[in-house]
Amino acid sequence: MWLELVRPVTLLGTILSLLVLLRTAFFGPEIDFQQRVYNTLCMLVIAAGIALLSGLTFPERDPLDDIPWYDRSFYAQHMRPTDPILRLYRSFPVQIFCWTTAVLFVLFLINWYLQTYFMPYRNTYW
Repeated sequence: MWLELVRPVTLLGTILSLLVLLRTAFFGPEIDFQQRVYNTLCMLVIAAGIALLSGLTFPERDPLDDIPWYDRSFYAQHMRPTDPILRLYRSFPVQIFCWTTAVLFVLFLINWYLQTYFMPYRNTYW
């Protein structure tokens, strides 16, 4: 019973930690790029921990559910994941974390490139 109440709370915690990661990476008040990278990496570690804890509360989906009943005997010995890390990676919050981190990393690199090579210097006399 408690597990059904914990799942949405931990999923919401994962989503909120990724939102804080987005804010730290792009909308932080830091002017120095190294400080922004350091703060973003710290928030990335915190968000990863929250996502992993949330992934432990979600059950594994059985891959044999998509296979018809008459073919299950052949696929049962090949498709069952026995590695607990693989089962943790297949959980919904961990997949949200991985995909969001990949997209944020690409956007962060684009932001760094545009800020370094295409942003004009700010005029302080305005």
